[in-house]
Amino acid sequence: MILILTSSDDQSTLEVIQWLNFYGLAWVKIDSSTPLTLIELILDDKEEEFIVETPSGDRIDTRKITAYWYRRGHLKLNLKYALEDYLNDDTQRQFEQHMQAEINVLIDSLHFCLAKKKRLNTFQTADLNKHFVLSKAKDAGLKIPATLVTSYKSVFGHFELENGSLISKAIQHGIRFRLHEKKGWTEYLTYTESVDASIVPDLFFPTLFQSKLDKAFELRIFYLNDDFYTMAIFSQKDEKTAVDFRNYNFEKPNRTIPYALPEEIKVKLSALMKSLKLESGSIDMVVTKNNVFVFLEVNPVGQYGMVSNPCNYHLDQKIAHYLNPSP
Repeated sequence: MILILTSSDDQSTLEVIQWLNFYGLAWVKIDSSTPLTLIELILDDKEEEFIVETPSGDRIDTRKITAYWYRRGHLKLNLKYALEDYLNDDTQRQFEQHMQAEINVLIDSLHFCLAKKKRLNTFQTADLNKHFVLSKAKDAGLKIPATLVTSYKSVFGHFELENGSLISKAIQHGIRFRLHEKKGWTEYLTYTESVDASIVPDLFFPTLFQSKLDKAFELRIFYLNDDFYTMAIFSQKDEKTAVDFRNYNFEKPNRTIPYALPEEIKVKLSALMKSLKLESGSIDMVVTKNNVFVFLEVNPVGQYGMVSNPCNYHLDQKIAHYLNPSP
């Protein structure tokens, strides 16, 4: 039995499941919004396993799990507790904090058990600190952009003098929010942006700045168990996408083609992914006009359809094949 933990609206999960069905493989999917009832969690000298029950009454016994795919999301336990009415508000609050901490540790234990299975990523590695990843990339021998986090224009100015034009991006994740306007709901996202030094105030919220790369093209790489599936994106030819290709031009999309990574870069990226304990992930790089490969970031739970479909990599099938206990 293959266990998949995912969000309810993830299209990639559904496409992998179609291939699991084609191969005749048994699977069970847990949506991260589904409350589970814990039946048992056991740890002894023979096993580390658990049994949970879904709201429909189906039981998931990890002893029967042959492979685990952490796609995204979190396990959710259906645990309720009631405190005596005679407790004062402050005591109730302390007990509630304690009980929630106990639940959080219990959920971590369930994730820990799943991480011991044949797996494709884990909850523990789903949201890696960007600074930590850049440091690991540097240790693996990859080039990284000069990076600064500061709140002071004076520090920013010195960094700009040393590195030339700069871009800014979120320290960890860009914001995505929706506003209700006259024309209906509109979604807004933040992207990597060029920095205009003239509008930088003397003091501001801590912001991440990086040297602006003179890019020839961008690379989006899907890594799967030491294999690389790479797409070159010629985003610099369009002013709208020149700084960040995610600022899509839907009327005139960027040209994209399959790309063969140099063996030296594969070796370094493989070392990085192993150091991060990742079996898969979406990697972003830039190739400069001087043919320098610069690592930007890796998203362990990023979408890969944008690489798979245009380049005919059939990644959904390859993921299903990886999860097959006896391929």
